Amino acid sequence: VVSFWMGTVVFFAWIGVTLLDDNTNINPVGVRVNTGFDSFGRALYSMFVASASDDFIQVFNPTFTQNRAYGLMWIWCLFLSKFLFLNLILAMIFETYKERFEREIKLFQRNQSESLKKAFTMMATKGPDEEDPTVSREDFFALITALQESPKTPSIHQGSIEYVYKAIDSDNNNTLEEAEFESVIDSIQKTFWITDKYSRLERVFPRFYTQQWVQTMKTWVWEQDESEQCKLDNIMNVVLLANTVVVVAESYYDINHITTYNNLFTVIETGFGVVYVVEFFVLMVCMSWGEYTSSASRIFDCFTTWLLFAVSLLYYLPVANVQAGLMHYANILRLLRLVRVLKSLKRVSKVAFMFKCVSTILSSATEILFLLLILLYFYSSIACQLFGGLLYQGNPDLEGSEYKEKQYYAFNLNDMTMALASWYVMLLCEYNPSIVDGVRHALKPWRHGSNPMWIIYPVFYFSVVIFAFELVCAFIIETFTELAEKERKDTNDEAEDHQHKTDRTDSEISNCSDDTEVDPLAKIADELDKQNLCFHYVNSAAATKAKIYKMMFEGEESGEESESGTEEHVEKNRDVTELKRMTVLQLEEESRSLQQKREEFEARQKVEKEEQVQILRLKRMLEEKEKELIDLRRELSETKTAARSNLTTIATAELTASQAASSLEDKLRENQALRQQVASLEAKQAAMKRGNLQVAGMRPVAPGATRYNFMNTTPLTFRVAGNISLR
Repeated sequence: VVSFWMGTVVFFAWIGVTLLDDNTNINPVGVRVNTGFDSFGRALYSMFVASASDDFIQVFNPTFTQNRAYGLMWIWCLFLSKFLFLNLILAMIFETYKERFEREIKLFQRNQSESLKKAFTMMATKGPDEEDPTVSREDFFALITALQESPKTPSIHQGSIEYVYKAIDSDNNNTLEEAEFESVIDSIQKTFWITDKYSRLERVFPRFYTQQWVQTMKTWVWEQDESEQCKLDNIMNVVLLANTVVVVAESYYDINHITTYNNLFTVIETGFGVVYVVEFFVLMVCMSWGEYTSSASRIFDCFTTWLLFAVSLLYYLPVANVQAGLMHYANILRLLRLVRVLKSLKRVSKVAFMFKCVSTILSSATEILFLLLILLYFYSSIACQLFGGLLYQGNPDLEGSEYKEKQYYAFNLNDMTMALASWYVMLLCEYNPSIVDGVRHALKPWRHGSNPMWIIYPVFYFSVVIFAFELVCAFIIETFTELAEKERKDTNDEAEDHQHKTDRTDSEISNCSDDTEVDPLAKIADELDKQNLCFHYVNSAAATKAKIYKMMFEGEESGEESESGTEEHVEKNRDVTELKRMTVLQLEEESRSLQQKREEFEARQKVEKEEQVQILRLKRMLEEKEKELIDLRRELSETKTAARSNLTTIATAELTASQAASSLEDKLRENQALRQQVASLEAKQAAMKRGNLQVAGMRPVAPGATRYNFMNTTPLTFRVAGNISLR
């Protein structure tokens, strides 16, 4: 694909230099038409800039301004190189990376599974009453202690090992089977800690906590509704919404330099600060400090609450300079309260999903981002050595460069900080020809030609932009797609579970409660809650990253087969529970369907009786129709017989007519023969008449005439055989 892209750039560079190298005309805006195409080298670089960066308008503008027909060349060039082949390069790079990483993940998981099996075989012992070998509790504790010496193993507090063991031992028999032992990797990657649920003040001032309003306040803090929000959180969300409106109004007046309501806003901000301080003390009364600091969002709330409260109090100091200096920064600090509004929006599923996507992508893309940072540092070091001290304001070598025209002096390579900033801009813009143009002008030419050291920028484009940066973009897209698909499946499953729960009655739930298996970690949390303790655990970054990689590179089926640890066992228990629940629901549905079938059967019987009556009626009608059909058949047979007799008569008549016709033809032949005889006789008679009339001295006047001329006066003797007239 890279070859096709480079070939497209070379091909259109050749077309451009062929068409434009001799066109030195000036276009309507005063620029030479062949700018950047007066030689093949310049044409190749111009096509590279047009294909690689967003500055392609500046490249094709001189030619397109002169003649719009050149737009056909640019349309095809930009479509093939910038739109088609660059995206194909992105897809090819990520697909190659994905296949290679998938092989590494599968190899790592296979080695991990084999190592766990070998470790279980070495540690497992078989008791007298046990059918299968198991790992004892003491051996497991010794294993965890030994693993703590490895730098890659997360540190586990000695008191948390007990909860790791409980999380693995799902059947609570104080021994680990092979399936349970395989989940040890995921379990040790969790961080467990326990905090007191209620404040220590409750033990110091017990009478104070027995008052009704204090108990009501504790229920506001600890009792949660269906959206997992306590009543105090719901109240503070309303306060945050009102505070947001005030911050927006205050920012509007501050931007437009309206100082009429400054004192009013100061009082309102102080009031909100007092409300947030009251919230802090309420939480301190109702929960312990360890429980309060177990949440990062509460720590942030504590920081912003006291910071903004202190800022609001500084307005009342008698020092005017302090008030004026803090005015601007206080307006900026007020925006921190908007972060609490965003935190409250996490109740919305779409917003919570976006927070989850951002955190997951940042935690799982650390290797790729770190690779990108190393490449930026590498090129920054080289650029500082090659071009340091060349790009500065006042350098005469920069005359006529785009670098000077656009005032890009801040993007110099004189130190590592500015070099990193320059390469970072080059990375985001994919390729910035203005910075490259400044470097080309600033470089001193070599003895035998120009200095080619600026080639480092195209090399940076190929090695960092096309490969590393596009790989990061593809990784983000792929991760977001997988998370969105998983979120969609989880939402559908929750909706189905909620629907099943609403369809079941209380008695059905109580009957199935004994068969429901509980999450081991949730069971531990319930046991500690009875002791007024709170149980917390979080997955490490490595565990989260491994889970994302499994989801991306292995798919759902392979991820489920290879997943180990507590999460796997919990999922299995959930599957069993779900199967049992589905079995009960299926039985209920079957009983309901049987009842419906009975009702349908009775209804069908009624319908069948009515259909039988209709069938009898139809049979009678059918018999009558059959009788009519028999009569019609009889009439048809009689008609056929009459038709046959008529056909016989017609055949006889035709035979008679044919005979008469043949006899008539014979008679006609006879008549024709007689006519011929008569004609011959008449001819003979006429001949005989002509023979009798021929005498000497007479000749007919004309053939066939009966008039004769006498040529002399010699007396003639006539013998007349018939009547004749003479003249």
